[in-house]
Amino acid sequence: DKFQELFMDTWDEQPLLNFKQLSKHLIDNSLISPTRKSSLLAFINIYEQLPTDQPPTKIIEYILDQTEYPRYLKKQFDQREAEEKLDNVRELLRAVQHYEQLGISTIYTLLDEITLLQEKISINEKKETDRVQLMTLHAAKGLEFKTVMIAGLEEGLLPSSRSRFDNRALEEERRLFYVGITRAEERLLITRAQFRATYGTMTDQLASRFLTEVPSHLCFTDETNDWSSHEMQSFFSDWFGLSRPHSESDVFTFSAAQKKKSSSKNSFTKRPKTTNSVKNKLSSKSPWINPSAPWRINQPVQHTKFGIGVIKQVEPKSDDSYTLQVQFKSGTKKIDAQFLNRL
Repeated sequence: DKFQELFMDTWDEQPLLNFKQLSKHLIDNSLISPTRKSSLLAFINIYEQLPTDQPPTKIIEYILDQTEYPRYLKKQFDQREAEEKLDNVRELLRAVQHYEQLGISTIYTLLDEITLLQEKISINEKKETDRVQLMTLHAAKGLEFKTVMIAGLEEGLLPSSRSRFDNRALEEERRLFYVGITRAEERLLITRAQFRATYGTMTDQLASRFLTEVPSHLCFTDETNDWSSHEMQSFFSDWFGLSRPHSESDVFTFSAAQKKKSSSKNSFTKRPKTTNSVKNKLSSKSPWINPSAPWRINQPVQHTKFGIGVIKQVEPKSDDSYTLQVQFKSGTKKIDAQFLNRL
């Protein structure tokens, strides 16, 4: 702590020096003890030997190896906390790998990209007063919001991989999930992924056991794997009670609010099920799903005369034919499904 205080105070006095130059300044002027001098030289050497021609992930792995940071975490913290911190390190590497896939090939361009991103976030924060708030379930305790979305209801995430075989930890995460869902005043949306890129590897994901504990009569379920961006935007437009114009372009915007008659304040999505009982509950009267039909609510379609529209209601006529109520830019039309093309 004393060394850190000395380092920062000296940096305030010499603000134009970078950390390596400042370190050498402390050494050359004998401002630190021989022991500190030895440690500081070793620390500087790590950065002077950086393989700057390597991809950013290789450089980070080099620093982790040279500083023995993972070993330090395991020594300094208990097993659970150390593993959480190591997960953060792995997630950092995964994020950097994502940038590499976008063409960021050097540590310099990565740092420039991060700096620009931070500036953009800072500018947006000054401009916007109403925006999405992202937080952990722990941080949400005691707060309430009109709309809450909880992502990642999968085994290994919630519950976490470390608590799946620890009954006490599992119960704690179950309570944490309850805290999350009870933060919603009006709308709650819960999502899970079937596949997830984790530390550079694509893995199959199992639905969280917590989802099966939610009473099925309290929720609507939908499978969104093959949804287009049109369907996604239409779904959220309806869910929030907003109306939007429809045109043949790919641009969709939200306009004045409009109450949705069939939505329920207590409804939320949970993992898809295919049992008959659930299919009966999620009938064509559901505002979001008609599992027995090849046509879906909020599915975008195209008509030769009316252009692009969105399905608002599906009415079966026989085993293989349907009448669809479709909202077009010109208004809502009732059309036989054979005259429509899926998008």
